[in-house]
Amino acid sequence: LGQRPRYDMGVVGFDQAPRRVVRDSLLQKLVYWKPGEYYHQGRLDRLRRSLTELDYFARIEIDPQPDQAVDHQVPVTVTLTPAKRDVYTAGVSYGTDSGAGVRFGVERRYVNMRGHKALAQIDYAQNIKTATLQYRIPAFRWLDGWYTASLQGADEQTKWADTRRLEMVGSRSGQVNRYLNAIVSMHLLRERWRFLSDDPLMPVPEYQYASLLYPALRAEYIDADDRMFPRRALAGTALLRGGIEGLGSDATFAQLHATARWIRALGDDNRLLVR
Repeated sequence: LGQRPRYDMGVVGFDQAPRRVVRDSLLQKLVYWKPGEYYHQGRLDRLRRSLTELDYFARIEIDPQPDQAVDHQVPVTVTLTPAKRDVYTAGVSYGTDSGAGVRFGVERRYVNMRGHKALAQIDYAQNIKTATLQYRIPAFRWLDGWYTASLQGADEQTKWADTRRLEMVGSRSGQVNRYLNAIVSMHLLRERWRFLSDDPLMPVPEYQYASLLYPALRAEYIDADDRMFPRRALAGTALLRGGIEGLGSDATFAQLHATARWIRALGDDNRLLVR
């Protein structure tokens, strides 16, 4: 008996219908294999996951065509149905510190054919108010991820605190491997604050000010048999950031924050969760 021929990965073609919303050349960067490499369904599953996480498309169909293979290389056709371009959100809230509030937001899933994204959101409550602007650019050439620029302003006027801050952030996110994601960022923070006392005899304190310019590195590791309901999992996060007085910051500081979680099944109905 002759051996069955081994199939290899072929070229990938993208079909966006009824209209094209991003360049095909951008989507090709998500294809991490080259024609001629061995065929494996897991490669197609990863491509589907990457396309889903983009949030550009409402429907994704990946169709390998072994009957059209040339030299045992299987071509793949990816049919994509664009999602709605704009997503609007609105809501109401109440908190003992923030008071009653409303939230409005709009996200543009694709600003242009280069796949840029934009978001604007405002949270307006009686005591705490924030406004956020964010712009994201695909960064798929090296480690699937995004370049992100954001600006956020916040004002808090509670019984105990009177603070305002304005923060600008530039970051680069990326998927290092199937378990590890990382974000490298640079922050510029300007803050004004004073903390109040309920003692009427205490004088009202003067405002204090601070400016901080600092880099940060955040990493997240997840190894789980099931992301929704894991029975075997190990996960952790780490955040490292710091600034130096005189180099854009009013203070020298360093911070490290880490978490870890471990999950193991105990029989059919129980799990042990360790944090």
